[in-house]
Amino acid sequence: MVDYYKDGVTSMARTTGYPCAIMARLIKGIDKTGIIPPEELGKDEKLFPQLMDGLKIRGIRIKEY
Repeated sequence: MVDYYKDGVTSMARTTGYPCAIMARLIKGIDKTGIIPPEELGKDEKLFPQLMDGLKIRGIRIKEY
């Protein structure tokens, strides 16, 4: 991954803070109760596209080669 300081936001904030903030918002909409390990969230087929969309809106695009 390569990312740079942009629009007054550091690369560290963009590549770590944005995904955390997006996932925190998505977790609100989960209908499960109790403790949910992060590994379970990563397996949720609905959350991953929403995370990628949230990053894209913020100017972060992830390309796989």
